[in-house]
Amino acid sequence: MLKELKARPLALLLAGLLIGLTFPAVSWLFCLGVGLGVIFRQRWLSTVSLGAYIAGFLVVWHQPVPVLPAGNFQGRVVIHSFPNFQKGKSVYAFETLDGERFSGVLRVDPSISLSPFSIAQVDGKANKTKTG
Repeated sequence: MLKELKARPLALLLAGLLIGLTFPAVSWLFCLGVGLGVIFRQRWLSTVSLGAYIAGFLVVWHQPVPVLPAGNFQGRVVIHSFPNFQKGKSVYAFETLDGERFSGVLRVDPSISLSPFSIAQVDGKANKTKTG
């Protein structure tokens, strides 16, 4: 069975992706498996380890950022979206840059134009979020 799997690198990569999704916190350890597979010329070990590393990296990288708590806020933010127009305001998704990472929605006057990945200094009030 191992010989059959060795002949199918895509199946090995998918197996590694499943392993990485199951154990994302330790996926960085699979870099050792990639290195050992290259050193000892065991491509199957490298393929499985690479799949596990990639899957774990993507899971950890895409963990949601907590929403900005209600209250006054002053700091720099990076804009992550093009504007949506709601109730006479331009609405942008953002993440904070200073201190702890938070996400939120910035409502500004439509005469102010911001582009994605731009950085803005914000001084305002964060409203309580609605869930559901």
